[in-house]
Amino acid sequence: MRVLTSAQMRAAEQAASMRGINEIRLMDNAGSACARIIRERILPDLSDVQTITVLCGSGNNGGDGLVIARKLAADGYEINTVLVKGPPRSEASVVMLNLLERLDTEILHLHAGDAGLSRLIMQSDMLIDCMFGTGFQGNARPEDAELFREINESKACVVSIDVPSAINCDSGFLPDACVKADYCIAVSVLKPAHVLPPAKENCGRIFVGDIGLSDADYDAAAPDCDFTLGADEIKAFFPVHRPVSNKGDYGRVLSVCGSVGMPGAAYFAAQAAVVSGAGLVQAAFPKEAYAAIAAKLAEPVLLPLDTSQNGMIRKTSLPLLLRHAQSADALLIGCGLGVSADTVEVVRHLLANLKCTAVLDADALNIIARYPDILEPNQSALILTPHPGEAARLLGTTVEVVQADRFSAVRALTKRFGCICVLKDAGTLIAAPDRSAVCINTTGNPGMAKGGSGDVLAGVMVSFAAQGLGLFESAAAAAYIHGLTGDRVSSLYSMRGNTPSACLRELPAVLAAFERL
Repeated sequence: MRVLTSAQMRAAEQAASMRGINEIRLMDNAGSACARIIRERILPDLSDVQTITVLCGSGNNGGDGLVIARKLAADGYEINTVLVKGPPRSEASVVMLNLLERLDTEILHLHAGDAGLSRLIMQSDMLIDCMFGTGFQGNARPEDAELFREINESKACVVSIDVPSAINCDSGFLPDACVKADYCIAVSVLKPAHVLPPAKENCGRIFVGDIGLSDADYDAAAPDCDFTLGADEIKAFFPVHRPVSNKGDYGRVLSVCGSVGMPGAAYFAAQAAVVSGAGLVQAAFPKEAYAAIAAKLAEPVLLPLDTSQNGMIRKTSLPLLLRHAQSADALLIGCGLGVSADTVEVVRHLLANLKCTAVLDADALNIIARYPDILEPNQSALILTPHPGEAARLLGTTVEVVQADRFSAVRALTKRFGCICVLKDAGTLIAAPDRSAVCINTTGNPGMAKGGSGDVLAGVMVSFAAQGLGLFESAAAAAYIHGLTGDRVSSLYSMRGNTPSACLRELPAVLAAFERL
């Protein structure tokens, strides 16, 4: 689904106006769509809703609220309409107020801080938030902040139109003072605040209201807009399982991961590759970690390698590694690998001599951050999977800078290294060098913030690549399905009990929804 910024949305509406859909028509379409969703999708889930209060600002978001009030009042609901910011300013909103005034419904002029407004909020069963729309910038004024607090502490179901008031539409930033909605109705398309944490947590359950814009309108405004992918789109990435096939048809993975100090990384990465469908997985690791790793890995083929004094893979293992890499369809490097003079040479030579897809994670990224020239001779198709700290090191900046604008960071990584980049975090971003649009992953939860979670993701990703998915498709599908598995684990058990081991157990069940037979 498209994800448009406030500026892109305005441009799409302008494109629609060029083909004869004026602002009044668009506002009526928007309010009508929102009223229909409230009536058909939200109210049936609630019990005993008697009093609905629509809180309207003076801009176009308030104009949408005036249409909603008119439509719901015409349906027989008891509606209180409050002009919280005074009379409407735009021509379209004035028209909508005039139409509402023809009905026998309450229109009140109450402002933040008025005792009457506070009482009305406390007495309402549903509050429809149309005070500030997608154009809000900065911080809420003290009186508005107090109004938001009253709304959030009320017993009423809160429905925000487009975005909850005082949230910046174009970022995931969550200000101290803003509305926390139970439901949010995105007008026309999703906005960044709907999909980026932590702002999306204030949006509650999200519906999208169609206001009559065409694909041509969106393409004229934002031909390469950011987007999300749903389960059906992810499923379409996968090849059909043929009735007659063998393990060679599902790809060969070589996982070069782990060290004496981090044997779990080798286990999680290799086992994730197995349970997500790779035909043959080979796990290469320091032989001094054999006892810890071999005891847990039954399905993968084991490739113990020379071990350096610091417990990492020794560079004398390179001839053996390179020989096995020649038959791999996809290579994973870095999970728990460690950084040493030996592992630097291992990464350097593997990347310089490989032709297959390579997923680079963890210490492979830390090595590249120190020695960026390692990627220059590489002819492989690459997927980089940094978390914010690793991204900061790769870009030569700070975590704070990366987190302040994650879209710019992931695009910068893709441009600098010329490959797919998966910027991990809540709301993982996937960028590709051949497209300016960024894919925003919508699955996952805070319970997945555990050591080893990234190793599982990397194993799933390299498995999909070995099975024949494209680079972008492997990255996007792995992020979506890994997050979906984490959501299943948190639902079955708890967020605190959400572990990489639990995700490995539940991953096969989640994958059932993506089978193509």
